[in-house]
Amino acid sequence: MCVSDCTLYKGCNAVNYIRSRLECELLNVTFPNDSLTDIDGSVYTKIDGWKKEKDGCTPNPCKVGHKCIPTMYNNHICLKFDAPCDVKPCKNNGVCRNKVNGYRCMCSGVYAGDNCEWNKHRYFTYSSGVISSPNYPSSYTNNLRYKYFVRVQAGQRIAMTFSRIDTEAKFDYVQVFDGSKLSDRLLLKYAGFSSSSITVQSTSNTMLMLFTSDGSNTASGFTATYSSHS
Repeated sequence: MCVSDCTLYKGCNAVNYIRSRLECELLNVTFPNDSLTDIDGSVYTKIDGWKKEKDGCTPNPCKVGHKCIPTMYNNHICLKFDAPCDVKPCKNNGVCRNKVNGYRCMCSGVYAGDNCEWNKHRYFTYSSGVISSPNYPSSYTNNLRYKYFVRVQAGQRIAMTFSRIDTEAKFDYVQVFDGSKLSDRLLLKYAGFSSSSITVQSTSNTMLMLFTSDGSNTASGFTATYSSHS
C-alpha cells in the first residue's frame, strides 16, 4: 500500500515504511535528491522498476506537484496538491519529510519537537524564573533529553521548588544536579507523580536539570520555580 501511494505522486521514487506506527514517508516529493534510509524501525524501498497493474496512472502522466487518480476506462485525473513540506513547517533548519497524511521534521543539533521548535539546551540567568517541561501542561513527547542550566549572580545560591511532577514512573526522569555538570552531586532524581512541593537547594550559583523520556508512555511533565538567595 505504501509503494502504491508513492506511484500516485509525480516525483516520488522511494518510501520509508515505519512498521511500529504504520506510517509511510514519501521521498522525493519535494526533495529531488532525497535518499533517507536511516530511520530506526523503518523499511526503505525504492520503486524504480516496481511493477503494478496497468491503469490510467501507470506510468504517471501528471506533472510534478500533481496527484494522479485513476478513473474508469483506463483514464485518469491530475489533481494539484500541496505537499505538507511545501509550507516549510520545520523551524531552526530542520529538514521536512513528507508522509502520506502529514510530514515529519528531522531536527538538527539541540532542537526537538514536532516542528523543531524546542531548544534541548535552555539557559536561565535571571535571579528567579519558571521552568517547565516541553508542552506543559500538555503531554511531553517521547525520546527527550533536555538540559536546563540555571546560573545566578556569583555568591548566591539557588532554591528550586517543583509544584508538580507527572512523568512515566520508572522510565521518565527529572534529575537535578548541584552544579553545571552531570557529574556534580545529584540533588534529585524523580519519576512518577507528585502534587506535593519538592524543594532542592544548591551550594553554589549554578544548577543543572536533566529531563529524559523513553519511547513509550508520556504525561504532563513538570513545572518548577527557582530563586536566588544568599
